[in-house]
Amino acid sequence: MIGTIEAIRNMIGTIEVVNILLLILAMWLV
Repeated sequence: MIGTIEAIRNMIGTIEVVNILLLILAMWLV
């Protein structure tokens, strides 16, 4: 269970980082 929770947290963290990078790219393009 703990390992699964950590894996999900890592996936969410990665998605958040990607979203932040996309926002920065969008701001640069605009």
